[in-house]
Amino acid sequence: MSSYFALQYRLANRHLTDFGLHPLAGYILMSIAFAGLSIYLFYAIDYAAYLYPLIAISLTTVTGEANRVRFLKLYFSKTAFFKIRFLENTILTLPFIIVLCYQHEWIVATGLFIFSTILAILPVEPKFNTTLPTPFYRYPFEFTAGIRKNFPFVFFAFFLLTMAVLHHNPNLGIFSLIVILFTCLSYYTNTEPSVYVWIFSKTPGEFLLHKVKVAVLYSMLLCLPCFMALAYFFSAQFVFALAVFTLGLFYIIATLLGKYAFFPSAMSLAQGIVLAISFSFPPLLLFIVPYYYVRAVKHLKPILE
Repeated sequence: MSSYFALQYRLANRHLTDFGLHPLAGYILMSIAFAGLSIYLFYAIDYAAYLYPLIAISLTTVTGEANRVRFLKLYFSKTAFFKIRFLENTILTLPFIIVLCYQHEWIVATGLFIFSTILAILPVEPKFNTTLPTPFYRYPFEFTAGIRKNFPFVFFAFFLLTMAVLHHNPNLGIFSLIVILFTCLSYYTNTEPSVYVWIFSKTPGEFLLHKVKVAVLYSMLLCLPCFMALAYFFSAQFVFALAVFTLGLFYIIATLLGKYAFFPSAMSLAQGIVLAISFSFPPLLLFIVPYYYVRAVKHLKPILE
């Protein structure tokens, strides 16, 4: 079991080194970005103590992915498997628990620890016999597959929007918009097989433009209920909501281009660090987007031309 975690640690260090960062510097930057975002969340959102654990739980779903869980069960004993799952969930949620304790949210912090432990002991592998219909069938696959996997987050965002209207809380309404934008962004964090790109009869530039258009169009479609509610019930904050949406689109585009900037390799930890830092300093997008675009064109040429 110790060799497993040693391997994960070495892989993380290698990703940072490949990006040109010393591992120690990378971990420091991640810590600063995490602390900054956490402080901002608790400062800007009234219900941050209840939304913050949701972010932590969403991270544990990555390590609890069905194929990964089956792999661990295959190569480790039952006892070692549960120890690995418990330690992974604890490592992922511990920073969130520390922040919650710092904010004196002791009950929420305890609940987060208990729930993450339950997820480690009883990993959920949902299976549905029906296909969830979506309005995104015309241009698969990111939104079509993504919303079927993460539809609870969309429903949760619409629930927050409803609560914002009922309690006349514009900040909560804007936060629901942010939740949807982050959900859309997550659809572009997974790399598809090369054949999904090869079937397009386009140049790399045309392919990327097509992908960006689809991402913007479908993101607008998902965010439409939020815009309608904010425009009707919170017209004074609509301009700010529009600015948040525009910035969110830039992050979605940056993530999309980042996916193809190293294609067909998966998005690395280093890329995630760069994007995380850009959330604390949005002007970085002015450099990240062109850089990822140039790299994406270079990596797509052998496949599309």
